[in-house]
Amino acid sequence: CLEIIRELKALGIGVCFEKENINTADISGELLTAIFSSISQSESESISGNMRWSYRERMASGTFIPSSLPYGYILKNGKIQIQPEQAAVVKRIFHEYLSGSNAEEIAGRLSCDQIPDKTGKQTWTPRAVRYIITNERYTGNSVWQKYYMTDTLPYRKVLNRGERESYYAQGTHDAIIADAEFISAKQLMQERAAKSSHTGKKSNASPLKMSCNICGSRF
Repeated sequence: CLEIIRELKALGIGVCFEKENINTADISGELLTAIFSSISQSESESISGNMRWSYRERMASGTFIPSSLPYGYILKNGKIQIQPEQAAVVKRIFHEYLSGSNAEEIAGRLSCDQIPDKTGKQTWTPRAVRYIITNERYTGNSVWQKYYMTDTLPYRKVLNRGERESYYAQGTHDAIIADAEFISAKQLMQERAAKSSHTGKKSNASPLKMSCNICGSRF
């Protein structure tokens, strides 16, 4: 706030705050602005802290509902429910991955089949495929607070590496993938990553050969 006011003041422009009756063109304007800005920031941080406490309590009790749900789920009547068409795509991704395809191949086939992703676009990326394969929520369980917002302004979303408590809740919603299938896919991804790291190359070998329904390309 002060940076913007000083920049405008350098250009000969004053700012009038009607509610607080402050004019930055006056000698005392910047001081009063700094005081009110500090109060506003403290109020914002207090509200944010209360909201975070509420989130943590609901995470711990297993009643937390996130604002954004993973592909395959929708929020209906205050409950997390399966979206059948998207759930079928999730099952296909796990099946093809466990059958030998890698994320790049799966993304290519989904794009060729013109299947919309979470954003509605018909262009899938390997990253989106890997995110689905590694997301425990498809088993009906949830790990909360994988990421967290910093406490001070400007707020930043950072990966939780143990700085904050994480919460594991079972049966928060219906499962799309069985636990055994999810664990197998996770182990396979780790094995492939280790092999790739050891050889220094990506392993593109795939015993599963499929053809695109649209363009006829084989993967």
